[in-house]
Amino acid sequence: IDQMEKKFHENQTCYLLFLRFSHLLPFWFVNLGASLFHVKTWTFIWTTLIGVLPLTYFLVEGGASLSKYFETHT
Repeated sequence: IDQMEKKFHENQTCYLLFLRFSHLLPFWFVNLGASLFHVKTWTFIWTTLIGVLPLTYFLVEGGASLSKYFETHT
């Protein structure tokens, strides 16, 4: 675990962005890991923002498309 923590600290930005984009782990688990590995607050905030935006965009667009579809086909 010490070696993993050392590698994480060397590349914490890359690891956080990978975990946010890949959605391999639930957000609560990534958040917990970030707190246990003492990620800098600013790094945590901006990687979360960048990592969550693409999925949020697609979900909003999908919801808007479904809404339009149901309005016209009911």
